[in-house]
Amino acid sequence: MKNLFSTTLFCFIVGLVLSLATAQIQAKVLTRTSKELKKTKEIQRLVADVCHKSVVLLGEDSGHGVGETLNIKSELVQILIDECGFSALMFESPIYDFMDLERALSAQSATSEQLADAIGGLWSMTKESDLLVSYLFEKARQSQLSLFGYDFQLGGATQLYAQTRLAEELTSYLHGLNAQQCQIEISRLSNWQYDEMTPFDEIRRKSLRICAEQIQRAVQKQNSGPSSSAALMANNFFRFVTALSEQGVDADQRELAMRDNIVALRSRLPKNTKIIIWGATVHAQKLRTITQTKNLAMDTIKLSDRDMAVIGFSALSGSHGRPKKSPTILVSAPEDSLEAKIFVGDKLSQLRYVDHDQLKSLGSVSARAKNLSSFEVNNWSQLLDGLIVLREERPPEYTRGAKPRQLKQ
Repeated sequence: MKNLFSTTLFCFIVGLVLSLATAQIQAKVLTRTSKELKKTKEIQRLVADVCHKSVVLLGEDSGHGVGETLNIKSELVQILIDECGFSALMFESPIYDFMDLERALSAQSATSEQLADAIGGLWSMTKESDLLVSYLFEKARQSQLSLFGYDFQLGGATQLYAQTRLAEELTSYLHGLNAQQCQIEISRLSNWQYDEMTPFDEIRRKSLRICAEQIQRAVQKQNSGPSSSAALMANNFFRFVTALSEQGVDADQRELAMRDNIVALRSRLPKNTKIIIWGATVHAQKLRTITQTKNLAMDTIKLSDRDMAVIGFSALSGSHGRPKKSPTILVSAPEDSLEAKIFVGDKLSQLRYVDHDQLKSLGSVSARAKNLSSFEVNNWSQLLDGLIVLREERPPEYTRGAKPRQLKQ
């Protein structure tokens, strides 16, 4: 009888402890969910529109200094992965450190700091990105998510691999003195070590182009497929130095390279993989309105509107800004602007989701959906499949400096 009583008491205590633990977990979930749901019927509408798509492009202001947008994009990414089955995410970040991250994940040596550094300072220096980085790393570590960068540029402040090992890896395909000289030149470019004594002039640019061409040919001789890590890095480096001039990077060449990278990276994924593409709206828009160069969303990805969605972001008011600079206050939205029209009669909503039908019904209207610093008249339904308009934007909360997290602080 005593043993029966002891057993019953023990089971009761264990059950009570488990119930309390479950209640605490549920309370945390409910707290998180209720916090998210303050934004939500609008977010739920957006998710319903894009959940079944094969590719979703999440845009943002071309200056990237947008904290509330970053919060919402981070939330959307997690919803699309957890609830809609998306299993690949591509950032408008240099391709090189993501290639190295892919190898580290395969070798089970990757760290969340390595992922943050690959994503780059535009986003990973912020408090808003911390939870997202942890979430993405865990998904990638468990082989539930593929992560890529699709930009060909070098010189990122946090990309440790590009700063310290890319030059050596690229020149490993060359031999002798030529390999040593090219390694010096590439390392100097990756770390932007130019001054009056060593200017970034046409002589050095030509030297870099010769090195890049030799590396590309050497990699091709290795019979590497066009989507292999070696071929992608060699090809991107070649295209980057070819696009460089005294004025900077040729914008159209960059656009073309990013498109081609998305296609190549997509070919590495299992068929029917659902992809999120993260970048500026100016790249994601469905039509090019300035040049004839087609962009990420059209032509190369070769998806119909049924399979793809482009979502932009704008704001009625607030500010935006980058590290160590005073915030830029948004000018008041004119009464006839898209942003003002959407909030007419609505004093409570913190954001509104304007779906494609609504965009179409508005016709040609002024909006700052690509660049928060300037309004532009467009029929936005031709450029976007949906637009999130925030009542108030703000700069991100920058919590760390522009240097690799992988380095000891």
